[in-house]
Amino acid sequence: MINPFEFGVQSLDGSITTNCGRTIPAVSIEGRPVVLSNKPSSWNDVVIYATQMQDYTVSGFRSISQFMSYDESEIKRLTAHYACMVTAFSNVAELYGIANLYSDPSQYMQIWNYTNTHALSDEEQTVPGVVLGGTPISTCATGFTNYCASRGSTLIARTVSSPAIASIQNEINSNRPNVLHASLYNGSAHSVTAELTPHLLVRKLERQGR
Repeated sequence: MINPFEFGVQSLDGSITTNCGRTIPAVSIEGRPVVLSNKPSSWNDVVIYATQMQDYTVSGFRSISQFMSYDESEIKRLTAHYACMVTAFSNVAELYGIANLYSDPSQYMQIWNYTNTHALSDEEQTVPGVVLGGTPISTCATGFTNYCASRGSTLIARTVSSPAIASIQNEINSNRPNVLHASLYNGSAHSVTAELTPHLLVRKLERQGR
């Protein structure tokens, strides 16, 4: 990998053809290639930070019409509970006008219960005064669909394993948020609400007019 967004294959003549469509001499990136583990053991192995985007410029982005996201600290303050999947679904419920945790924090626990979220073990409870929970992926989409029905809303959630980037973009372009879930090989997992996709250009290619 040349950077978090660009990778390439080196040919016998020493040149590298990248997924961005450019060909560069291998010597030009000596010391720069990054090899990300195919079995990451920490989120630092997979998270792309803003400082790593310095070779790119944002040419545009698409987002759903109303961007909404509850801050983790706000969830803990409002509900004394926290589960990332429940929080992600709460964002979706807010976007569709199904629930508002500021006016009715109890809806967080309704989503918690409908999605079969459970409290983590005592050893995993690391935040004093806050109950941390985990949500089974196999039933969470159906649970959230049932929760929405209980609130008089017809919203159907479905689970897609290893979705293509294009399908995520298509959902956002159609004004539908995504709840994304990822797991590490050490068992750690996290879920977020995806409401925006940026379009990036390699600055060097942009200067060349490509």
